[in-house]
Amino acid sequence: MAAYGRRALDEATFRDVWKVLGGIAILFPGFARVKESACAGMFFDLTGAAIASGASGNAWWHIVAPLAVAVVLAASWALRPQSRTLGALFPLKTAGL
Repeated sequence: MAAYGRRALDEATFRDVWKVLGGIAILFPGFARVKESACAGMFFDLTGAAIASGASGNAWWHIVAPLAVAVVLAASWALRPQSRTLGALFPLKTAGL
């Protein structure tokens, strides 16, 4: 049992380090590709947390809270200025190609 507890601690520490690095990537200017990846990672983490909470039978607010933050994150990503985008999400097809 002690070995499992140590492994779980190592995995939690690894995840926490990546979460802190993702937060730093979001806060500092520049590095658009890293920001995009950090936003995607946060979205996957939050929606996964909501799904896991629902599957394990936790209280309703354990499902709603991460989904609410995921909605804010998605809105922030979708409404960012054109100067901070990496290109068109759905590029227009030109005639004749």
